[in-house]
Amino acid sequence: MTKNYDAEFAVYLENLSDPGLQALFDEVKVTVQKFDTASQKIKILAQEVQQMAASLEAQCLEHID
Repeated sequence: MTKNYDAEFAVYLENLSDPGLQALFDEVKVTVQKFDTASQKIKILAQEVQQMAASLEAQCLEHID
């Protein structure tokens, strides 16, 4: 029989008896959410930079021809 360690860990996290450990996990959750938000912003900015670079390249090619 295979144990589902992820499920066991999820139950463990929901029932933490150590308040310090609970506070630490709560802080980790918030930090991960902030990281995800920042990561999404970076992806959007990277796409914008790529679009600007393509536009600039097209403009340069117009002047070369």
